[in-house]
Amino acid sequence: MESVVETTQLSIFIQVVTGIIGLIGLRTTVPQKYETLKHILFIETLVQFVELGFYIFLLRYTLPNEMAAMRYFDWMITTPTMLFTMAVYFRYLHIGNFSLSEFASQEKSKLTTLVICNAFMLLFGYLGENGSIDKATSMVFGTASFLAAFSTLYTYAKRSTKARQLWRFVFVIWALYGVAALFDPITKNNAYNILDLFSKNFFGLYIYNEISQLAYNQTN
Repeated sequence: MESVVETTQLSIFIQVVTGIIGLIGLRTTVPQKYETLKHILFIETLVQFVELGFYIFLLRYTLPNEMAAMRYFDWMITTPTMLFTMAVYFRYLHIGNFSLSEFASQEKSKLTTLVICNAFMLLFGYLGENGSIDKATSMVFGTASFLAAFSTLYTYAKRSTKARQLWRFVFVIWALYGVAALFDPITKNNAYNILDLFSKNFFGLYIYNEISQLAYNQTN
């Protein structure tokens, strides 16, 4: 259990650092035509602070089994938000700057499908984690929901090489959560701590880097 506490504390430290970096990125000035990136970073920074608050709360739980199940409450908030920002970014790579509210309105049906598939993925994972259904059933239906969600997300990524590369990276990272779920509680929670950094904090840093490069190019 000590290793889980250590990786949780390390994760909190990294989350604080990346959260500060995100706030710096939000204060960076970029041309109007790149404002979509700032909107994405704003949402991703919110996700990181939700994650940070949850991890601080998580330290109160001393049993690995409780920690694993509790994570689903965080994921129900953060994962649909992350899928939305990735869809926005993939569309941005294809057409450039646009209004997020118009995008949400125009893509309502597809985004709803994305969120519902993600919700079923988490539901089956949670039911398997708390013992309501067996692990095999949890994995089969959870994986099917995961594949449906990412197939929907791919429709936004397919028109850009950069988007497809990022989609593949995120697909692998998210798939590893399913692999981690098969291990013992301590190994599983340590893996979740590491995977959360890659799935949540990485994308925020990725967008921050793009904004920083745009700001640098603007001044040079």
